[in-house]
Amino acid sequence: MVVYTSAKEYIDGVTDLHARLARIDAVILALEGSALKAAATGEINEYTLDDGQTKISQVYRNPSEIERSITAYEKIRERIINKLTGRMVQLSDQSNFRRRF
Repeated sequence: MVVYTSAKEYIDGVTDLHARLARIDAVILALEGSALKAAATGEINEYTLDDGQTKISQVYRNPSEIERSITAYEKIRERIINKLTGRMVQLSDQSNFRRRF
């Protein structure tokens, strides 16, 4: 089992963009669980991510720090998705859509 001291080390442990995206999703999911716990109890001390192979533990002082972290990870996640898929817009003629009567 690998023990990481921070989420940054956990995410930096891989170089493939798909694997990084999966690890960011795992961190966001753990943070959202902590945010739910903080909403219920009013305070939070730490969150842990343990998938059987790795273990991460992070300490936060208040729920607003968790929200800032989630927002930051989501921005990084969107940047990685844009690298993988690129930014593009696909325009379609209205005749291609189904009409509902």
